[in-house]
Amino acid sequence: MKKKILAATMALALGITSLTGCGSDSASSGNKAGTENTAGTKEDSASEATDAEKALAAEFIDRAPTQDDVVTEAVVNETIKLLKEKYQFEDVKKILVSGDTDTYVALGKGWYDALFNDSGISVEIQQSVDDNEPSLMERGELTFANRMLYPYLLDKKNGADIIAVWNSDNPPKEIITIVTKADAPYESFADLKGKKIASSAAGCPYSALMELADTQGWEKGVDFEHVNTKEYINALLANEVDAICYHPDWNISAVLLSDEAKIIDTAVDGGVYVSGGGDRVVFAPTQFVKDNPNVVHGYVKLMEVVSAYLVNNKEDAAKVQESIDRTPAEGTEFWIDSAVGTYYTNPRSLDELKENARSFSEWLVEKDENFDAPLDVENGFFAEEFFE
Repeated sequence: MKKKILAATMALALGITSLTGCGSDSASSGNKAGTENTAGTKEDSASEATDAEKALAAEFIDRAPTQDDVVTEAVVNETIKLLKEKYQFEDVKKILVSGDTDTYVALGKGWYDALFNDSGISVEIQQSVDDNEPSLMERGELTFANRMLYPYLLDKKNGADIIAVWNSDNPPKEIITIVTKADAPYESFADLKGKKIASSAAGCPYSALMELADTQGWEKGVDFEHVNTKEYINALLANEVDAICYHPDWNISAVLLSDEAKIIDTAVDGGVYVSGGGDRVVFAPTQFVKDNPNVVHGYVKLMEVVSAYLVNNKEDAAKVQESIDRTPAEGTEFWIDSAVGTYYTNPRSLDELKENARSFSEWLVEKDENFDAPLDVENGFFAEEFFE
């Protein structure tokens, strides 16, 4: 009974916002979570830092956290102090960011206020912005967003005046899941030959699905039927499809934790997707980045340590997010475990990141009808000063 109640609770959160940055169940962009609305969720994060924590924070001014670093509240607080000493922020009145676990944690813990308030800058969260980031940025209704590489490249292909200021490390294979009903007779992707598999055709799960099909030598429409839908959970539970290919965010973890569904496979281990195609990027309007480099630097460095904090403290991070947008904590913890690599900065050089984006776009030309030519990523795709 407890698991069934959990599933129902998580279902209430499905339309609130999207964590993965790869697809969306809602195109709404009118909901804002501002500091004035979430003051009650902020933690008292004034604990005194140890010498080791202060030393680690000092390192983070010049390098990004890695998975070997232990990032505590005190480390984040010390990093903020140092960022305020290093950067004189430009005259920006308000920063609007997309709603994701890292941004909810930064807001709920009071870390946005701590970094920016003394400069007269407020930070608000725009919820449910996926698939609308370029238009919102063009209207001045969004400042920073993060998406996985696929939708970012698609936006750039379509002429969006946006530019990446951060690139995540590669994702684990568990960031993409093949999910069936719990009582289905399938044990791996190979068992789905001749079956119906659902994903959104304009999202990175689709590219991961096509890579899985390649490993079996399958042709879409011949060896399996692809169903293009964002109503994938309903389609699975109603037996309209045999399996779904999506990120295990709270939409999917709800039915996994309730034992209504099971994971039978993941993205191809060592494949195109987990070798860079599933990277996450933070981007902003191109002109904003040019006009406000100190704000951008401060924001990116803050989010680097906040992202490492939530991996090190996923229970606390999940509770903070739940207090703001009601996403059940169990679902957020499940997602953090599935996407851990994407919360850390990619260690590759800028040239290597460009080559990854270019080669992924070449691969997409062969597999995805949304791409008809490789992208020229040399200019306008990465704000080079943020990738030194």
